[in-house]
Amino acid sequence: PVTHYELWNEPNFYVFWCPRPQPEAWAALTLPAARTIHAADPQARVLFAGLSGFRESVGTPPHSVAAGEFIDRALAAQPELAQQIDVVAVHPYGSALRGRPLSVNEFGWPTRGQAERPLAAEAKRAGFVGAVTPALASAACGVEALALHTWNSPEFNPGDAEHWFGVADPVSAEPYPTALAYAAQAALLTGREPPAGSEEALPAEADSAPPDVCPS
Repeated sequence: PVTHYELWNEPNFYVFWCPRPQPEAWAALTLPAARTIHAADPQARVLFAGLSGFRESVGTPPHSVAAGEFIDRALAAQPELAQQIDVVAVHPYGSALRGRPLSVNEFGWPTRGQAERPLAAEAKRAGFVGAVTPALASAACGVEALALHTWNSPEFNPGDAEHWFGVADPVSAEPYPTALAYAAQAALLTGREPPAGSEEALPAEADSAPPDVCPS
């Protein structure tokens, strides 16, 4: 059954809240939705969006709002949100609600393309994921859930990094070493045996540390 509800994706980024992020409008939309979810299922976990990890607001007016500022403005507009939100979802590529756990429900690296995010060749990316997954899970900042971005992507435009986040072949669905490394770590974290062949996917190529993805 569905147990977690993320209300919007990256509303602090103009791409997903046009023409510019509006924390107050997001809060006005989210509060009644959160109330309704909790009324229907008191055990449900409502997530505070999936905030992009901007540490500073950019633009005038800002087209990207810092995660901490977005949370502060949303709570100032709708103080009851502090009681209705169970988990803060972040995409680390601000500060959170004090006392709430974190759901790192989008992290990863593209293998090709042009973007502000760092690139990582497949073997190196598998090493990063193999290192970052257990590190985030054991971080002393209340992380309760992880999700790698993303299962597959088009792999069509060599200049667009968004086309190269996928960890499986977009045609055959054959998992890449990154997917196998993630599967191995996910199994270990949940007390299960790693899938056959996934342990071998944890590469020895670790000549550099992964980019910092831990929320702060």
